[in-house]
Amino acid sequence: DCGRYVATAGSLATFVVNAVDRFGNAISRGGDQIDVNVRSVSYFPAAVTDLRVGVYGVSYTVTQAALFRIDVAIKFIFGQGALSSKIPIAGSPFLAVCFPAFLTWPPNC
Repeated sequence: DCGRYVATAGSLATFVVNAVDRFGNAISRGGDQIDVNVRSVSYFPAAVTDLRVGVYGVSYTVTQAALFRIDVAIKFIFGQGALSSKIPIAGSPFLAVCFPAFLTWPPNC
């Protein structure tokens, strides 16, 4: 999950979003709408993969070393928790740093 906080310029970064209900209980089905915005001076596209078990994979590539911000919002589509608008997930926005490609940090990501 280190892609939520650090990235290396030009390399794919990843993290997961685990959907929970308003009581903090894990949601065990997919189908919700997850929006991710990655930005610093520029915006960078992010791809979201629905793993169909309440878990969503996020991947993106930042091309410039800089501090950046990741906004993640969810819109519940099914069931009693269905919402008409998107809400930020807990902790969003996430502040992250993108290191130059010639630096490898952190070593265990």
